[in-house]
Amino acid sequence: MAELERQQPQQRQQILHWLEHRPHTYKFVRNGRLYKCAHAYYSPDNMHLAIRGPVNKQTNQRIKWWLADSSSDACGSCLVAGHYHEMYLSKHALVLDPYGDNNDGIACFDLDTSTLITVTHESGVSKINITLK
Repeated sequence: MAELERQQPQQRQQILHWLEHRPHTYKFVRNGRLYKCAHAYYSPDNMHLAIRGPVNKQTNQRIKWWLADSSSDACGSCLVAGHYHEMYLSKHALVLDPYGDNNDGIACFDLDTSTLITVTHESGVSKINITLK
């Protein structure tokens, strides 16, 4: 994040472009906790849904899986996603997409400092300390 703070808008835009086009899924462990990250929805059995997430067939709306208490599996993992045009932060789910499809920027959550960091092409970096529910 410090790297993004130091950049001029043109360089920041290049870095954001790179971040926005990474692989759709990624797993990592931090402080003994597994984080399962996806472009929009993570499920090993439903990887084809990773781009936008599952749809409720009755309502034809994307399922907001993060609102369910069961969004974390038995191992205590945290599911991390974007592409829902929303922000939602809890111990079991992080949905980081405040800007939607208009590509104004990205949001990141610093696990070490519990800080929500938003980075935009023009305005730069803003930080908010968060206590996860």
